[in-house]
Amino acid sequence: MTLTRREWNGLVIAGLAASPFHGLTEQKPNSRIAGVRLGAQTYSFRGMSIDDTVAAMASVGLSYCELWQGQVEPRQTRAELRTWRETVPLDLFRGIRRKFDAAGVT
Repeated sequence: MTLTRREWNGLVIAGLAASPFHGLTEQKPNSRIAGVRLGAQTYSFRGMSIDDTVAAMASVGLSYCELWQGQVEPRQTRAELRTWRETVPLDLFRGIRRKFDAAGVT
């Protein structure tokens, strides 16, 4: 099954229209259609915080994502970023994973 851009946009709009009722069912999102996993890279939500990104993905029904490093890493010089990457505790990433897991986004 392939979706055209118009069909995809229709699904997203329907998801947004249904989002006020999302909390009523307490169900996790499921964006597997005909066995195909549909998701997004969090870059698509780059203007949002990681918490808002998780909520937005769940509200439109996306259950799969690829995390974009730009939402996690600080904006620094190349040398500062390297130091940050070498010293950042893994608990930061575990916490982000728990947020996605709690929302049902893999």
